[in-house]
Amino acid sequence: KSTLAGPWAVEFWMKVAGDNSAERQDYLLNFGNSPGGDNAPAFIYDFKPDELEVFHGPRTDAGPVVADDQWHHVLWVFYGNGTTGVADRMDAWIDGVNAGNVRSTFSRAIKLNERLLVGAALAGGVNGFEGAIDEVAVYDLSGLADEAAVEARASLLSTHHGAATSADP
Repeated sequence: KSTLAGPWAVEFWMKVAGDNSAERQDYLLNFGNSPGGDNAPAFIYDFKPDELEVFHGPRTDAGPVVADDQWHHVLWVFYGNGTTGVADRMDAWIDGVNAGNVRSTFSRAIKLNERLLVGAALAGGVNGFEGAIDEVAVYDLSGLADEAAVEARASLLSTHHGAATSADP
């Protein structure tokens, strides 16, 4: 597929480094970033103090806050916008805890047929993320039948945090 219209999920680990006393405006991931920029969509940090957001013009709101320098497991699940997908909803998970529906005005397919920039808005490091990003994964959930099925898959994906931080071998 060249795009994922919904539902879809994006998962990654992140760790903030450096001074975090102001709005840094860091890009974590930018999908479909053709020359000139497209934010199709972009996953951003600290445009609002310490907040994670997804952006393409319209954006999510009241996303999870990351205000420390520890590793965090992040999972975004786009159910749809009420017209496409299975529900008018986008959940943000951090460290296995669902922060709830943060969709607000965000509604965008992910472009998969162009480059993905990890840690910057544009080639050359514009609005680069100061920190570390690991284990980026994109999930096509469009084969799931309804909101309950997407919610169940999201809950399963959120357990990746527990699997990585468990003391059990």
